[in-house]
Amino acid sequence: MSSNQHHSYSDDIAKNRSSSSKYGIISSSQQQSFYSSKAPSDIIKQHNKKFSSKIETKINKKSPEENFTMTKDELDAKLAQNKAEVQTISSGMREEMAKWREEQNTHMANLNTTLSGISVKFESIETKIESNNAVINGKIDSINTAINGKIDGINTAISGINTAISGIQSGLSTRLTIFGIIIALIALIPAFVGMLKSDPLPQQPTVIYMQQPTQQNTTPSDSK
Repeated sequence: MSSNQHHSYSDDIAKNRSSSSKYGIISSSQQQSFYSSKAPSDIIKQHNKKFSSKIETKINKKSPEENFTMTKDELDAKLAQNKAEVQTISSGMREEMAKWREEQNTHMANLNTTLSGISVKFESIETKIESNNAVINGKIDSINTAINGKIDGINTAISGINTAISGIQSGLSTRLTIFGIIIALIALIPAFVGMLKSDPLPQQPTVIYMQQPTQQNTTPSDSK
């Protein structure tokens, strides 16, 4: 550090101390006189010591370039520099945000394209499923119709069989009746044949009983 810088640094400290006293901050000499004459209690002393030590620490931590008093032009230049830096940072942030938005828009466009393709595929799949359902339903309906027709045919055949069985039963009953009559006639034929072949029985003489008249006792007549 050069002597000029050290001198300016010392001057800056002195100016800061004078400015601190100007703005209501008590300097060390004023503090001593104040402590000796006007300090009402130890609390005020301790507070002022802590406050002054904080100010001196902040001043000592500053670089020599920051401890000199700036004019209005220098302050404006410093503010302009800070503003330029802020604008640079903000422009960089804006560029990054614009780039991020562009990337997000690209990603969203790609995502929308992908979703559109997926939706189209789903629609085609749904169309195929609907067509397959229509075909399957048609086949099921035809199978049901065929099965119902076969069942109706079977029921008709069963009804015909029942009718035939009823006819057969009635025919059998009629035939059995006729057969019974024939059997009865056949059973009567030997009896008739026997009756025809048997000799007629001889007629027994009829016994005629004659009743003789009773004789009366008469006297012999002279005619003899």
